[in-house]
Amino acid sequence: MTKVLRIVLTSFVLVSASLPASGQNQAGGIPAAEITGLDAKLAKAGESASAARKKLAIRRVIREAEALIKKHPTASNRYEALGVLFRSQQALVSLDNSTANRKAFLETSKKLAAAPNEYAALRLDADLLLTQAESARKGADSHARSDALRPLVERYRDTDVEPKVIRIAMIMA
Repeated sequence: MTKVLRIVLTSFVLVSASLPASGQNQAGGIPAAEITGLDAKLAKAGESASAARKKLAIRRVIREAEALIKKHPTASNRYEALGVLFRSQQALVSLDNSTANRKAFLETSKKLAAAPNEYAALRLDADLLLTQAESARKGADSHARSDALRPLVERYRDTDVEPKVIRIAMIMA
């Protein structure tokens, strides 16, 4: 009987040790369904009848995206959630161009710009925004702004969005 009890206890310990602790994400990332859900909520927010309802719905999506990123700060796919947050804040700034909204939008842009090359398509708009904001802050003329795009083109070399970046740079130059 003691031998059976030891086997059962050992099995229980081994099984419980292999299970993730509560609060840990089993897949090591943010569940794709949650990111897709945020995308759907953002799309639905854009369909709202009034500007006030749009702002409320977008702010709700922003809060949910921020909570998701805070819950999974080291998830490999957190940049996808940051992409949804970026688009949400972009929509909010177009409706309410307050200083607080612009600052939050730029902060999200900085985080998204740090994404690796596998998320190049997501980070491109954030990089462009930051480049243009920095040029405007320096009071750069059109020639200096086009020069600021050169490092951007280099950064996107050998990525799936390289042709798009080159077209953008040619248009802006």
